[in-house]
Parts: sequence; structure tokens; C-alpha cells
Amino acid sequence: MHLIADADELAWVAAQPEDERARARTLVFSSKEAAYKCQFPITRQVLDFLDLKLVVKELMLASEGEFRVTFEHDAAAGLPIRGRYMVGPTHLVTAALLASRSP
Repeated sequence: MHLIADADELAWVAAQPEDERARARTLVFSSKEAAYKCQFPITRQVLDFLDLKLVVKELMLASEGEFRVTFEHDAAAGLPIRGRYMVGPTHLVTAALLASRSP
């Protein structure tokens, strides 16, 4: 997990109820992967998982919610990537999009 998540993200996962931590880890991976695939056609930058910073809107994992990803890498810095996730009994789905920049 240390290859995918930074200290803040690892702390967020650890703060989840024990029976939700596997889903939280999956959410970290899947959200960052969705954001990477969103930014790549624009920047053409190959980024590492640790170049992306995940912020989940809810403190604890819910059945659905929102997330935001920021980038530590120069080429993608400032891209407003937002996403949503849904958790089902057997699947977790994430979707990311490039949000319009606010003036």
C-alpha cells in the first residue's frame, strides 16, 4: 500500500472501521487510477501513484460519495479532477472527470 498511498491517505485508511479498510484501500487505488486515466490524454505525463493526492469528501467510507485528486507533478498540477464512487456488496466503482475551472 505504501507504493500507492502517502502518509495522509494511509492514515485515512487506518481511521476507517476495520471491516471497511479493504474497501478504503480499493477506493484509494481506484480513484487514483481513474484520475490518472483522466489526465493522461491532456498532459501525456506518466505519473506514479504517489504523484496523485486523494481527498475523499466523507471522513468515513459510505455507499457513495465524492473525491478530489490533486497532482504533485508539474504537468498535471492545477487540473481540477473530481470524481464519484459507489460501493456495492461485491464491487467498488469510481469515475473521474476534468471539472470546469472556476473563474
